[in-house]
Amino acid sequence: MLETLKKYVENQGIEDNYPKKKYITKKKKALMEQSNANNQRF
Repeated sequence: MLETLKKYVENQGIEDNYPKKKYITKKKKALMEQSNANNQRF
């Protein structure tokens, strides 16, 4: 989980590359949902 977040933060620099940014936004949303699901479990 933390590794994925680190990669996400690193990729934030590539904002001029639109398709990449779109992909990251999707991934971020999935990450948020995943983390919300994890929080509800505990």
